[in-house]
Amino acid sequence: MRIRKALDKCKMPHLELEEKQGYFIIRFVNPPVHKIPEIDEYELNERQKKAIGYLKISGQIMTNDCAKINDVSERTA
Repeated sequence: MRIRKALDKCKMPHLELEEKQGYFIIRFVNPPVHKIPEIDEYELNERQKKAIGYLKISGQIMTNDCAKINDVSERTA
């Protein structure tokens, strides 16, 4: 029970439980990994470079985040 609560708290998938040939198997499932594709930063403008830097740190970016880091309106972002 404690393991399931801890997994829920961390937003991780539940365990896979299985009995096979008299053995009890517990399998931990890793969360999906999202890779950021390699980008040629020479082809990006300054606002795009700032957005990529923010994305690498935080893992996500929203329109209002782009507006804040670039000091522009949300419509421009």
